[in-house]
Amino acid sequence: MTRLLFTLLIILSTKSFGQSATDIKKKAESFQDSLTKKNIDTLLDYTLECVGYYADIDTCNFFDTHYIFWRQNGETYLQRIDDCNTHKAVLLETANPLTFYLAQKKKIDHEIIYPPTYVQLQQDGHGILIQQFIDHTCYHEMTFLINTKKRFKNVSVYDLTFEKFDNGRKNIYYNYNQQTQLKKIVEQITELVKQLEEGKKFEVQ
Repeated sequence: MTRLLFTLLIILSTKSFGQSATDIKKKAESFQDSLTKKNIDTLLDYTLECVGYYADIDTCNFFDTHYIFWRQNGETYLQRIDDCNTHKAVLLETANPLTFYLAQKKKIDHEIIYPPTYVQLQQDGHGILIQQFIDHTCYHEMTFLINTKKRFKNVSVYDLTFEKFDNGRKNIYYNYNQQTQLKKIVEQITELVKQLEEGKKFEVQ
């Protein structure tokens, strides 16, 4: 009976978590819609989505927080949207992730982060590529909206940071992944968000 009750609680909790994650996504989409109605057509929506991981449900970071960047009258703003509060928009300096994307758009749009890979030699002297994948990891998800055109980029934290296999072989794509503009914009966003959070710049309305 106790085991059945425990299983039921897990099912109900999972359903509740899923509904709340959906709710925050709708809040982010609604906010973006309000911006586009003001003829704002340069946006960046960033979120870190983790698959198979659970955070402390008492924090506002349990469900994927969205950070929405947009340009208006030559200025760039950032809005945090989480499951707990509505925050005031933050005015950013000229050098920011959105302006970086606009400058590197052609490269970022076409870049991908390759999964961990090494070359295994066969008896006939030919090599085959061995790739490694995992089920549970986090993803940097970015949606860019420029002049009504959307571009979605998904970057696996595991793929981006993996350097060497247990057998000592180096990931042949590690250096390439580290040199991409896609990695640079991920670093810019995460560092900016960290600074703003530590400096308590996200003020509740």
